[in-house]
Amino acid sequence: MDEWQRWLAVERYTGLTEQETRQGTALLAAIRGRLLQETALAAGEAVLEIGCGAGEFLPALLQTVGAGGRVAALDVSDGLCAQARAVLAAHPLGAVGEVVRGDMAALPFPPATFDVVVCRAVLQYAEQALPAVAAEIARVLRPGGRFASFEMLSAHERPLLPVPHTAGAARAHARAAARWRTLPFRLARGALVRAFAPPAFGQTTVQTSIADWRQPFSSDRFARILAQVPRPRCPTLGELYCADLGPQERQEWDSLIAGASHVAQRGAWAYVTAVR
Repeated sequence: MDEWQRWLAVERYTGLTEQETRQGTALLAAIRGRLLQETALAAGEAVLEIGCGAGEFLPALLQTVGAGGRVAALDVSDGLCAQARAVLAAHPLGAVGEVVRGDMAALPFPPATFDVVVCRAVLQYAEQALPAVAAEIARVLRPGGRFASFEMLSAHERPLLPVPHTAGAARAHARAAARWRTLPFRLARGALVRAFAPPAFGQTTVQTSIADWRQPFSSDRFARILAQVPRPRCPTLGELYCADLGPQERQEWDSLIAGASHVAQRGAWAYVTAVR
């Protein structure tokens, strides 16, 4: 079992109560639903999911494209690919799907293969290869094809920590900020806009939202959970933060930080949509 399979299959909800696990799975389901809405995936179309993990998205993709469509899924983890193939095998429409182990910067598919490409929290692992990944997505999309992704955004100044607004929290922020400045890569909204720009894509939108989740568990417990997330050469989930915000968004962000008096996870995410 590799680190990615261990995280998704075993550790992701370790330490959470049943209610907290339901909340987490509901959030992930809402993200998948939003991606379907953004791409307007339809019956009979061909869709590729990059970074399919254990295959959580596959049933919805199969149901949407139907027997006349095609679903391809790609992941870098052998173990997760095996789990995703098991999802296909158990689904009535599994015959129209396939799972391939591969690299998102070198997609193993011919040009103009798919009507839609989707991914969730995957581009943040591309690091400096993000332009190459975007070029590969453009290559495998048909003319007029659609792309949508959900990504956590990172910050330039301060890392995210799930702690109350106290003197100790301020010291923790300072320590984490020092570590943040040593990291080689941070996914910012500007990088997404540049990667999915013309001429490869004719229309791109990056919709940024600031999140303020009030969590029902203690900061030290939450920190242990966040530290489990495998992020080679990238910040832990607990250090992901918002970047490249407009003035109004930044004001909202600073207001959240200044008024923090409860344990929470605060950050920013983006839905990226593009048309080939």
